Amino acid sequence: MSTNINERAVPTGLLLELLTVKVGMSSGALPQGLTLVVGGQSYTMPDLLSKIVAEAAVHTDIRDLRTLIEQKLLDRDQREPSQRKFLDDLEAAVKGYLGVDSATLVNFGYKPKRTPAQPTPEERVARAAKAKATREKNHPKPDQAPGGASPAKA
Repeated sequence: MSTNINERAVPTGLLLELLTVKVGMSSGALPQGLTLVVGGQSYTMPDLLSKIVAEAAVHTDIRDLRTLIEQKLLDRDQREPSQRKFLDDLEAAVKGYLGVDSATLVNFGYKPKRTPAQPTPEERVARAAKAKATREKNHPKPDQAPGGASPAKA
C-alpha cells in the first residue's frame, strides 16, 4: 500500500524519541522549578528542555538539508536542457564573432576549425588500391565467382 506521506517528513528513531520527550517536558507534567540529575550532571527544567531541542536540531537540520539537496538536484536537472542550449548558442555566437578558425577560441574552451592534412601521393595510391580491392571483392564481375575463382562451365 502506497501513501502520499514523505517518509523523511515523519520523525523516526532518536529524533522521534527526542521530540516525544520534548512534548512531555513542555506539557507541564514536571514542575518548572525541578532539578534533575541526568548522567551525573544537574539540569534545571529550562536547561534540560534547551538541551533536548539542541540535540533534536542535529537530526532535523540534516533531514532539512537532505530535502534541500534533493530539491536543488531536481532543479538542476530540469534546467540542464536550457543551459545546454544557451551554451550551444553562445558557442555559435562567439565563433561567429571571432571566426571558426580563430586561435582565440581556445580561451573559451572551443576547438578552432582546421583544414585536414592533404594525403601524400603514396597515401593516395594506397587508398585507391584498397578501394579497388574492396570493389572487386564485394562486386565480382559476372564471369567470376565470389572470391575470384572462375565459375565452372556447364
